Amino acid sequence: MQATMTRYSRKDLLALAVLSFFGLYLFREIVFSGHLLVGDDFVTFYLGMKKFLFDEVRLHGEIPYWNPYIFSGMPFWAHFESTIFYPLGFLFYLVPPEQAYGYTMFFHLLLAGFFMYLLARSLGLAEFGSFVAAAVFLCNGFVMAILFLGHMSPVESYIWLPLVIYFVHRASGSPKPWANAMAAGGLWGVQILAGAPQDAFYTFLAATLFLLCTIRGRGEIRSSAVRAAAIAATVFVVGAGLSSVQILPALELISESVRASLDTYEWATLASFPLEGLITILLPHFFGNYADGTLWIGNVPWSLPHQNLYVGLLPVVLLGFVSFRGEEKTTLRFALLMACLSLLLALGHHTPVYKLVYLLPGFDRFRAPSKIMVLWVFSMALLAGIGMNGLRTHFIRSRNSGLYSLFILIVLFLALMVASRGDPSILLKIFSPFVLPDAIPGRMSEGAEIIFTEIRRLILFGSIILLLLLLLRRRMIPFRVGAAGLCALLLVDLGSVHRKAVRHDDSLYAVIESIRARLDSVLGKDRTPF
Repeated sequence: MQATMTRYSRKDLLALAVLSFFGLYLFREIVFSGHLLVGDDFVTFYLGMKKFLFDEVRLHGEIPYWNPYIFSGMPFWAHFESTIFYPLGFLFYLVPPEQAYGYTMFFHLLLAGFFMYLLARSLGLAEFGSFVAAAVFLCNGFVMAILFLGHMSPVESYIWLPLVIYFVHRASGSPKPWANAMAAGGLWGVQILAGAPQDAFYTFLAATLFLLCTIRGRGEIRSSAVRAAAIAATVFVVGAGLSSVQILPALELISESVRASLDTYEWATLASFPLEGLITILLPHFFGNYADGTLWIGNVPWSLPHQNLYVGLLPVVLLGFVSFRGEEKTTLRFALLMACLSLLLALGHHTPVYKLVYLLPGFDRFRAPSKIMVLWVFSMALLAGIGMNGLRTHFIRSRNSGLYSLFILIVLFLALMVASRGDPSILLKIFSPFVLPDAIPGRMSEGAEIIFTEIRRLILFGSIILLLLLLLRRRMIPFRVGAAGLCALLLVDLGSVHRKAVRHDDSLYAVIESIRARLDSVLGKDRTPF
C-alpha cells in the first residue's frame, strides 16, 4: 500500500473545529467553570504521587528518586505511573495536580480525536469518514469509562495509538521508510512513558498486524516481509531506547515486588470481559449507568459495567455499507482482523483460545484482558469511517441491504418494547442470555426499566438514522447534507450516553487539603524520633 500525500482543505479545519467544540461540551464544567475533575483512581492513587512530585520540584528543584511517605519508603522514579518523563504531563510541574488533571485529560482526549482524524485521512478516507472515525475514538464506552474511574495513565497512553499507526503507514508506503519508522518508534516510546505499558504493548501488536497486512503476495512476498520486519524492529528499538530511562528501573522494581510472583493464568485473566457484555454493542447501559449508580448487578469484574463495547449506533449501521471493492483493501483487512482478534482476546478466560495466547511473550505479564478493548474501539472507528466513505458508492450501486438490516432491527426492538408495556419483566426473560449470574434480585425490576429505556433510545436513534439514509437513497437531500446530519447525530448519541463520565467535585479536594494541612501541623509539632 503506497502512502500518498493528503491534501487538506477548509473542510478538514471545519471537521477539527467541530471535534474541538464536542470536546469542550464534554469538559465544559472543567474548561469554562474551573471545576476540578475527579475520578476514584486519581484521588486515591495518582493525586498523592503528583502532589509529592509537585512539592519536591517546587521546594527542592529536583525530581525525586525515592518516596519516603509510603510504607517505609519505596522507589518513585522506578514506578511506571509516576510518569516523570512523560512530555505531555508538563502541567503537573506548573500547577497543583488537582487543577492540572482536568485540563490534561481534556487536552489528551482532544488530541485523540485529532490524531485519529489525521490517520483516517492518510488512509484515504474522505472528510466525513475521517470525522466519524475521530468522533468514535474521542468518545466511546472504553475511554469514557476509564476517564470516569480516574485511570490517568491509560487515558494518556490511549491517544498515541493512531499516531503510531500513522507513521507506520507512512513508513510502509515510502521507498525510504526509516525516518517515519523512527518517528513511530519515538512516539511509541512516549506512549510507554505515559505510564500504561500494557496499552503500549497492544499498540505494538496493532502496528505489527498492520505491517503484516501490507505484505504483498506473489513475487514480492519475501522482500515485503523483510521490509515489514525491519520497520517493526526499528519501532521497537527506538521506542524501547527512548523510554529506557523509565523501563530499566521499572523492570528492577517489578522483579522485587509482589507482582513478580503473580504469574498464574488466573491472575493474568483477572477481569476478562464476560460474554454477556456483548449486548453493550447496542445497549450501552444494559446493566445500568455507572455514573448514576443505577446498577442492577453486583460483584462484577472491572470490565462491567464500567467498560462497554459501545461506539455509537451509527458505526454499527455503517458496517453494512463497508465496501470490499475499494482501493484501500489493506486498511479494511487490518481493521476487520483487529476488531475480531481484540474482541476475542478481551474475553480472556471465557474462551479456551486465551490458554494458547497466554503462552505468548507479554500476555502472561499483564492482567485484565478486557483492556485490549482499546484495539476494539480503534478498529471500530476505522471501520465506521470506511463505511461512511462507502456510503455514496453503496447507494449509486442501488444496494439496500444495509437499510433492510436496520429496518428489521428497529421493528424487532419496537415489537419488544410494545410486548413489554404491560409486563416489563418480559424483557428480562427475553434477554436472559445476557443477564449475569451476579444480578441483584432486589433490583431486577429496576433492571427491566433500564433495559426498556435503552431499547427506546435505540429505536429513536435508529429511526432517525434510517430516515436520513432513505432521504439519501432517494436523492431527496444532497449527500453532504445527509452525511453532516449523520455525523451530528453520532455526536448527540455519544454525548448523551457518556455526558456524565466527566464529573467534578471541588469540595472533595478541599477536604483532602484540610486533612493534609492538619496532618502537617501535627507532624510539625512531633519531636519524637518517629
